[in-house]
Amino acid sequence: MSKNSRQAGARSLREAISGYSAERADKLDERARQLLARFSESPEAADAFERLELKDPRAEASLLTACIAADDVARTFREQLMKQVDALARAEQWEEAVTALRKFVAEVAEEKEPLRVGLADPDFWSFSILEPPAKASELKDVLDLVAAAIDWRRDIAKANIVLLGATRDQHTKQAAENAAICVLTRGVYDAARNPPLPPRRERPDVRDVHLREVADLAQVILETDVTIERAREARRGDRDRYLKFIGN
Repeated sequence: MSKNSRQAGARSLREAISGYSAERADKLDERARQLLARFSESPEAADAFERLELKDPRAEASLLTACIAADDVARTFREQLMKQVDALARAEQWEEAVTALRKFVAEVAEEKEPLRVGLADPDFWSFSILEPPAKASELKDVLDLVAAAIDWRRDIAKANIVLLGATRDQHTKQAAENAAICVLTRGVYDAARNPPLPPRRERPDVRDVHLREVADLAQVILETDVTIERAREARRGDRDRYLKFIGN
């Protein structure tokens, strides 16, 4: 790339950052501002920004938002992941509670023997608090709804883990960096109008476009060397986790 072309790219990136920062002045924290400042001074970021040939301010904003999100994931990956792991554990506890309550409802429904002691006192049994609050079938319906809500919450946690790009080596710094690369990859593809998780029927070369730009931007975000091959591996791992999640 020529010097003039690089300078044009730098100006374009700086203009995009200026407009983005002005529109979100009250929403950007200090960390995000520092990242945008690094981007403004980075020739690699300027080159990547120019090569993407983004079509409009919305696409530019989408890319910068993804970069900030990737930086956040790199710093808070373990914390965010543990929240989802904890949610899965709590879902198991809630499920056990529903199972216990189902036994209670079944016991009430069976009524093998009267629940009231065999001592007649019409006035005493007339108190409303001694009337059943609902039919056993209605209680069962409520528990079915609660069980469905637990499944929904569990699926949200699993989806979050997929989006975070968690792997078996989730406690390492590299895992956090790879998660950030995954987030960035999706953002780059969205900004450049390419689907981040294309169907299997699409050609391999379509699936792996913009990896050079991802690698260049990731280097600025992570402040470490990121190769195109590493970006490709993160991208493909992200796609595989997605396909496994949706059952393909």
